[in-house]
Amino acid sequence: MWNYELSWRHRLNGGFTYGANLFYIKADNLIQTIKMQNVNTGEVENWGVELEAKYPVNPYFNINANASYLHMKEKVVAAPEATCFLGIDYRQDKWLTTLGVQYVNHLYTEVGDNEAKENFCLVNACVTYAATKALSFWARGENLLAQSYEINLGYPMPRATFMGGVSMNF
Repeated sequence: MWNYELSWRHRLNGGFTYGANLFYIKADNLIQTIKMQNVNTGEVENWGVELEAKYPVNPYFNINANASYLHMKEKVVAAPEATCFLGIDYRQDKWLTTLGVQYVNHLYTEVGDNEAKENFCLVNACVTYAATKALSFWARGENLLAQSYEINLGYPMPRATFMGGVSMNF
C-alpha cells in the first residue's frame, strides 16, 4: 500500500487561515462490503484534493469551510466523489453555538455491476455551556433535516438524532 499526502496551511494577519491537501493512494487486497458481505475487491489507485478556510469575522463569529474532490480510478464503497462543508461558530461569554451544513455528492454505496451512489445534505448543530474551566454541558442535533441516506448499501443511517452530555476536563 502506498499513501502520500502533501499539505499546506497559511495564516494571515487578522486570523484568516486557509490550506490545501493533495493525496494519492495505491493499494491492493482492499476489503469492502459488497452485497452485505466483506470481499476482497483488488487494487485501488485514487487521488484527490481538499481545500479549507477559516475566517474570524469578529471576536464572536467564525466561518469555516472545506471542500474535497476524490478521483477514483476504481470506485470505493463509502467514498464520495465530492463533499463541501460550511460552518458558523458563535461564542459569547460561556456559550458556544455551532451550525454546520455538509453536502455529499456521489457517495458510492455499492460498486461493481450494481453500482449505486447517493447525494445528501446534512445539517448539524451544537450548543455548549462552559460552567467552569473543567466542566461544560452540551446538546447536539445531527441530521436535523432527517435525510434518508446510506453509507453502505442496506445499512440506513439514522434520521434526526439528538443527544446531550457533560464534559469534564481535569
